[in-house]
Amino acid sequence: MSMVKAAPEFTGVSYEWSGNEKADDWGCRVVATRKATGEIIKGTEITIQMAKDEGWYGKNTKWKNMPQQMLMYRAAAFFARAYIPNALMGCTVEGEAEDSAKTVLPAAPNPLGVTEKVMKEAEEQFK
Repeated sequence: MSMVKAAPEFTGVSYEWSGNEKADDWGCRVVATRKATGEIIKGTEITIQMAKDEGWYGKNTKWKNMPQQMLMYRAAAFFARAYIPNALMGCTVEGEAEDSAKTVLPAAPNPLGVTEKVMKEAEEQFK
């Protein structure tokens, strides 16, 4: 949010809340005024339902313990990605990188062919 507030093209940057607190329709977005034109820019509304649909909420993260903070983090990140992407330079916010990972890679194969038996023998030798 500090990057959005520091962006020279915007003024009046704030959060806008909607829905019922702690319900699935509870949401947050970043709203700002474009200095050059006076146009009101509204970022993507992030809701608890969106977090659930995207699988963010069900993960072992802060979404369940501090949903208000996570709504604000994600709303600021979405606004920044859409309107000041160069300022972010690839940075992510709390949990964003983990949430965007869709596949879990399998464990790497054992390149040396070390078996459990060999590992146990080695442990005994070093005791």
